Amino acid sequence: MDLQGNLENFGLPEIFQLLSSAQKTGTLGIQKGDEVAMVYFRGGQVFYAYGPRKMTRLGDLLVKQGRITPEQLDIAVNEKGRDQGHRRLGEILLAKQWLSHDDLEAAVQHQVEEVIYETLRWEDGMFKFYEEQFPTDEEITITISTENLILEGVRRLDEMGRIKAGLPVFERILCLALSEDGRKKDIALASDEWNVLTLVDGTRNIYEILEASGSDRLLTLRTLAGLHSAGLVAETDERREVLSDRLVAMGDRLNDLLDTYLREETR
Repeated sequence: MDLQGNLENFGLPEIFQLLSSAQKTGTLGIQKGDEVAMVYFRGGQVFYAYGPRKMTRLGDLLVKQGRITPEQLDIAVNEKGRDQGHRRLGEILLAKQWLSHDDLEAAVQHQVEEVIYETLRWEDGMFKFYEEQFPTDEEITITISTENLILEGVRRLDEMGRIKAGLPVFERILCLALSEDGRKKDIALASDEWNVLTLVDGTRNIYEILEASGSDRLLTLRTLAGLHSAGLVAETDERREVLSDRLVAMGDRLNDLLDTYLREETR
């Protein structure tokens, strides 16, 4: 019998636990607005998932992890297009020996986990479980303990709540905070902090920064909260199209921070 309902009445952690306990095999479809996620279960364990659309694509994730180069990704994507989608991106990369099977499997697992952690945050929407049905055949699958996914997902929800309390609302645009009286601060930034800081350009809100980072969303949020607390990042009420005058001063600020970072790297 198919399981379906409203997320407001039945939370996703409880649904995952039910499917795990009953050792169900099939696909759980979840929809929130125009976002859709599909989670595949075999014997109650998750073995694949995809969506929502804002999650990092596999190819972009492999580039971000340094597994392949941007040029290799472009070649593989073009070849996939010529094949009209008959071959998956991972299959092409493996055939060209640009990627090992272990690296591809690790990237797929990371991608699946991020899909699960993102959808576990959804508090409204619809769900339906299609027993013994799978909409697509996936060549690279993994097996993840559903219980471990739930535990980590709930932990992240708790931490997310604490982090969000120290950040502006996610719809607000973030910019580099100008130093008081033009004074420079001797601040040492780690590489991951620098990577996030470069995305704070006065045109993106927090949602867009998370999407552009291509990294673990919780880690990016944690880094943003730290930068905000340190006074390096601030919210702005200015409209995006009139930010050009401020961008010059913000660029100077970014150069100051980069100089400090490079000095720390060369010590």
